[in-house]
Amino acid sequence: MDGVLQTILREIRESWKLYAIGGGALFLRLLLAIPLSWWRSFISKIYQGLALAFTRKKVAQQKAEAWLRGSADFLESIALAVGVVVAIVNPFIIQAFLIPSGSMIPTLQIGDRIMADKFVYYIRDPQRGEVIVFRAPPQADTLQRNFVKRIIGLPGDVVEVRDGVVLINGKPLEEPYIYEPPYYQFGPYKVPENHYFVMGDNRNDSSDSHIWGPLPRERITGRALFTWWPVNRWGIIR
Repeated sequence: MDGVLQTILREIRESWKLYAIGGGALFLRLLLAIPLSWWRSFISKIYQGLALAFTRKKVAQQKAEAWLRGSADFLESIALAVGVVVAIVNPFIIQAFLIPSGSMIPTLQIGDRIMADKFVYYIRDPQRGEVIVFRAPPQADTLQRNFVKRIIGLPGDVVEVRDGVVLINGKPLEEPYIYEPPYYQFGPYKVPENHYFVMGDNRNDSSDSHIWGPLPRERITGRALFTWWPVNRWGIIR
């Protein structure tokens, strides 16, 4: 039985070989039947197509170079505008900042991106209730990174926190923006000249003046204006 099976398999293999050889021969005959002039035309079209592709690429490159030459003044204007933004607008007028912590919840959330007006405090003093960006003093952050807090006490004010209420010069401060009343007690404390008392709106989770002291005027970078990212939180900071 095994011998018969092997014989059948051998016959099948030989048959397929014959079919393959025959098919190859037929294909070769078909190729030889095509006139030589057709092959020359076919190869010529391939060369023409390649030449056209390279020509178009070269023409496109020439057009781009011509546009760049003709647009030199325009590009220089753009470069100048970018230079102005980098050299003047960013350091002195307006700048973007990222909120890295939850100390200003609910006003600002972690990951919010805000724009700060860096020019306003060149022409006037900071006011109570304004949200500001500042360079943290060393006792607050050894790296002196940017912090965002709200101004609560002005120079000469007496600040006190008692029974969940902030008192300024003995009077309760109305604060609709806080997350919750402070649990701690503080003061009374008189804010020194040229210093400000700042606090986070999330009073019980904020490293602010009630921990590390008043903020020197020269460390204030600017006033927080609005949240620009994420889009669904766009709005004026109050």
